[in-house]
Formats: sequence, C-alpha cells, structure tokens
Amino acid sequence: MNELVRATFEMAKVKTGALMVIERGTSLKEIERTGIEISGLVTSQLLINIFEHNTPLHDGAIIIRGDRITSATCYLPLSDNMRISKDLGTRHRAALGMSEVCDALVIAVSEETGLVSVAMGGQLDRGITREELRKRLSQIQYRNAESKRFFLRKGWRRNEKYKFTDNLGLKIIAVIFAAFLWLIVVNLDNPVSTQTFSEVPVTIINEDIILSAGDTYQVLGEEKVSVVVSATRQVRQKLTKEDIVATADIKEMDTSTGLVPIKISIPNYAGKYESAEAAPRNLQIQREKSGKKVLSLTVSTGDSKVRDGYILGDMTVNPDKVTITGPESILDQIDRAVALIDVEGLAKDSEETAKLGLYDISGNPISQTRLGNNLGEGGITVSVEVLKIKSVPISLSVSGTPAEGYKYTGYSSEPETVQIYGEKDVVDKIEEIDVPVIDVSGASQPIQKSVNISEYLPEGVQLVDEKTANITVTAMVEEEGTRTINFMVSSIQINNLAEGLQVSYEPDAEIALRFSGDQKALEMLDISNAVSVDMSAYVVPGVYDVHVDVDIPEGITLMKKVTVQLTVAEKEQEGGNESDTNTEQKRTVSCFWNGRWLL
Repeated sequence: MNELVRATFEMAKVKTGALMVIERGTSLKEIERTGIEISGLVTSQLLINIFEHNTPLHDGAIIIRGDRITSATCYLPLSDNMRISKDLGTRHRAALGMSEVCDALVIAVSEETGLVSVAMGGQLDRGITREELRKRLSQIQYRNAESKRFFLRKGWRRNEKYKFTDNLGLKIIAVIFAAFLWLIVVNLDNPVSTQTFSEVPVTIINEDIILSAGDTYQVLGEEKVSVVVSATRQVRQKLTKEDIVATADIKEMDTSTGLVPIKISIPNYAGKYESAEAAPRNLQIQREKSGKKVLSLTVSTGDSKVRDGYILGDMTVNPDKVTITGPESILDQIDRAVALIDVEGLAKDSEETAKLGLYDISGNPISQTRLGNNLGEGGITVSVEVLKIKSVPISLSVSGTPAEGYKYTGYSSEPETVQIYGEKDVVDKIEEIDVPVIDVSGASQPIQKSVNISEYLPEGVQLVDEKTANITVTAMVEEEGTRTINFMVSSIQINNLAEGLQVSYEPDAEIALRFSGDQKALEMLDISNAVSVDMSAYVVPGVYDVHVDVDIPEGITLMKKVTVQLTVAEKEQEGGNESDTNTEQKRTVSCFWNGRWLL
C-alpha cells in the first residue's frame, strides 16, 4: 500500500499520467488479456517506470492483484455517463467506466493537472490527498481480509472433526519446504542494483585552511552532484536523497588543479549498501586573494507604494556605508550597494528594516553566498518620512479702481487648484494659496498675469509636480451695468422634446450670456433654473442651432440672442452599445423634473 501511495504522488508531482486498477472481488482476467503480462511485485520504482513518458508501457492501465502487477497497457471500458464533466479526458472516463462494471478501485493521475482521482462503485472523487488515498486503500484491504477470515472460519466449522495431528509428518515437511522456498524467493526478488539520486548538495569541510591564510575561494561549477547507489531493492525503496551525505575536504585538495574529491556516505544505512559514488567525483575550487570594498548605501523601495494621498519624503539609511569582504574577482563586479525596503501602504513616518542588495554596473544582482559584510546583527534600518498630499485652490487679491464705468467682478485661475505636499499638520491647515495683489487701477478690460506659484507656498510645503508651478490668473473687469455669465449646456432645461428622441451635446460645453441692467440687480441675478430650449419644432434626428430662452426679471435685458448646438437622435434600444456614444465624445443625460425634460 505504501509503495502504491508513494508512486502515485511522485507521478502526480511531475504530472505523469497513470491509470491503476486494483482487483477486489470481481475477477479481472478478461481485462488482463487486453494488455501485456508483467507479474511483478508492486514497488514505487516499477510503477513509475511503467508510466514514464515515451515508454512502451505508458499508455493504458495496469492491473494489480494483491501485491503484484499482473498486466500493463490494458484497455478499460469508457463510461457513457452524460453527466460527466467535459473537463475529464479519456483516462478519467476509463477509470469511471471500469468502476461501473466491477467492484475494483481505480486510481487515475492527471497528465494535465497532476491531480489524483479515485473511482469506485460508479463514483469519481477528484483531487484527493495522500492521506485520503491511504485511507481508501486501507479500507478495501481490511474488507478483503475480513472476507478471507470469514471463509476460513466457515471451512473450519465444516471440517471441525478434522484433527491437527493427522498427517503430521507431511505437514512438517511442507512447512520446511515452504520456508526454503521463501528464502529463495526473497533473495531472487531482492536483487542488488543501482539507483541514481540527483542534485545532492556537497558540504565543504576544513575551509579554514584557506581562510586562515587570508585567502578565499569559490567553487567552479555546481555544488550539487548525482549519486549512484548500489544496494538491494529493499534498501533502495527506503532510501531518499536526504539520507545521502556528500562532503569535499579541503585537506585533500590537489593544489595544482584545485580538485577536491567528493566522498559519499549514507549514515542511516551504514553497512546496508554495497557502494555509493558521486558524479562528478571532484569539486573544483579556485583559490584567490580576499579583499574588501566600502560602498555608500542608497535606498530603493522597489515596486512598493505608500498609501494613496501620500508621498515619500526624505529617507535616511543607517549605516550610510557598508564594507563588503570576499574574493577580489567578485568585489570587482560590485558597482553599488542598496538598502531594499517595503513601504507598501505606509501613511506615517516609519523606521523600516532593510535588506542588502548588491548590483553590477548593468543592474544585475550579485550573489552574496561567498561574501561577507560588517553589518552585524543590527543590519540596516531606514527612517522613512511620509508626507501628505492635498489639492488647494488659488486665491487672488486685487487693488485699485477700474476706469470710470467699469468694475472688478472677480477672478479666475488656470489651473484652479494645485497639489501640494508636506508634513500632515502643516498641510491640513492650508485652505488656499494666496497670489500677490494685482492692480486693476484704470483697467477697462480683464487683466491676465502669469505667476510662479511655488514662490508663495508656506515653508516646508512643496508642489507634487514642479511642472505645474506656472499658473495664469485673471482679474475680471467689466462695464458697470453689465454682467456676463458662463452657463453650462448640461444645465439647460429641455422642453417639448418628442417621444422617442434624445438630445446630446459636446461634453463640458458652455454658452456666454451677457446681461445689462441695474448693477445691484445684476449682482443678485440667479439663472441656474431659468435657461431652457423649446424642442417642439425639432422632430427629425439631426444637428440644430437652437435658440436659448432665459427667464429673467424685469429691468434686466439679455444683450444678445444666444443659440446652442444640439444633436437630436432616436433613443437607443435598451441594452444598446454605450461605447458608440463615447466614441463620438458626446454624452446624453435625460431626466424629468418639475414638469420638464432636463438634459
């Protein structure tokens, strides 16, 4: 059972497809005849060899009776169950089909996923674990044993008059002969052969012979070898790579070639194996002078980022330098030393433990296996400053009096806000950035000025993007008794739009409405819900310049008639393609409010 479980999950690990049928009460002689007779003891090595890729016995199923593999490459009936998942291939359909026609337990290993499945009684269980398989095998083993004991007990009761002493001499001879045969079988079935274990690590000992002389060394080639073990089948079945010890003793190094013999031992099986040899048999050592190199440490955060709304400030590394020791050939390759830290999600100042990274001039990492440093247990720490980001508006101050008949009506800036960062306590107190006074004395038109906003930031505060430092501010100057209002097209009320139609317009479009009248009345004028268009005449899809109506109080006049360009189209069917509207860079908003359609 253990050999079967071990082989199953070894094959699963490397995605080797397998199909194994374990006979129970129903005879599988007919199925055996479809394959090739094997008649071999069940071992993990034999099972793995049978199902190895590109071997003659790889395809088809094997039949297991008791502790022996009776046949390989056997054909199994496929299940015709229509409810089987379409993800299952022929191997799993065969496993399920076999379980539907007999009481056998069938194990399938997927070549695509490496998952282990068990079929029994017309039911397929996928992705079972090593312990679950062991339990299933134990259950059928126990039931088979119980059936045999029951049969023996019945037979004993039938012949209860039979005496043990009858034919005693023949019985003794039979027992002796059976023991003799057992000894022969054991020796024949436990032959001595070889097995190769790959990638066994080599341990170098007595390296102080080199290091004490002020030199160092490096291994040329791999520090892992293949080990060929010659032993009986019983030993080989139990042996693992972890049991093997490979050592290279510097004392035995050939100084002319740098070759050190590799010796193999298997302590847990001392005296139980015939031989064990390494391939290659030698480790090549290159001895060279040891040196040191002092490098300044820089900080790298890699791909990690602080929390949204924050930015990294100053980062201080301690210590700021590192001394690297090791072979001069490796030291010559080192171009820079980096303190590697993770700042993912940080939102406040922090002290982080860093890892040391060494890189060549091309930015490739350098292995530190044969290198030392002076960092000790303290290692590297980095003090990280985390600063808050904030968007704040621009504030403009003006002085002076415009020309007669004109007045100052407000200001604008482009952009309207800027992003700043700094210490959280400082940034939180900033509500706006004040721009120096603009003199509008004698002005009869707007005054525009370019300003470097960075010059007016509080101490300790900086722009997130220095490219946004130059902004444009405008002091608005208009005739007295007039007022210009820029009105968003999206706020225009749509009246009398025919059913089945919709209206669209350019995103962020504006119209300029210029009014005249009493100055105080103009200053109080609110047209947010007073601008509309009448769409009763526009019943055919198309692009139209539509007259804009403004509901204004008495005493105030719209100085110039204004039109707005609108696109009338049929409403899209539910589930229509919204991307078409986006492609044209237009948007449509329709809602019914206060008895009117709004855009």
